[in-house]
Amino acid sequence: MLPSQAHRSLAARPQPSLFSSSSQIRLRSPCLNLNPSPLPFLPSTFIPDRSARRRSVTAEMERFVEVANTVADAAGEVLRKYFRQSYEIIDKADLSTCVPRPVTIADREAEESMVSIISESFPVHAVYGEENGWRCKEKSADYVWVLDPIDGTKSFITGKPLFGTLIALLHKGKPV
Repeated sequence: MLPSQAHRSLAARPQPSLFSSSSQIRLRSPCLNLNPSPLPFLPSTFIPDRSARRRSVTAEMERFVEVANTVADAAGEVLRKYFRQSYEIIDKADLSTCVPRPVTIADREAEESMVSIISESFPVHAVYGEENGWRCKEKSADYVWVLDPIDGTKSFITGKPLFGTLIALLHKGKPV
């Protein structure tokens, strides 16, 4: 196969799944599902050692993923309680655009549930939530969780299932 034809064979392959097929969804690296030779025209000496990456996953990272999954589940429970129900909508000033932005009780309750789990699991980590801003027990923290309980609040309010919960973890300002 010529290098110019490689994209065709790659497009025909099934794409790796970011999630496991088990009943409990867990975050996984897409690298774990790649074939040993994603580019068939490259000699095997050019293929990176993926097993070294797998071995480098630490217990700490596994704990971060476990807590992130728990946080997502907790937010989901709160959001399901309010989705397509009647509740008060508050306009919150968006400082970046000076345009009011809708906030619901679902936003606030979901963020509270997320923050409580993170605070119990990692008391020295800071949390930045879209609704309530910074929360930090220490003066500074190496790890910061960034949360948006409902990304797509307008869709949530109108009953459209086009929203998501965003969870990020930063270590010294860089994504983990």
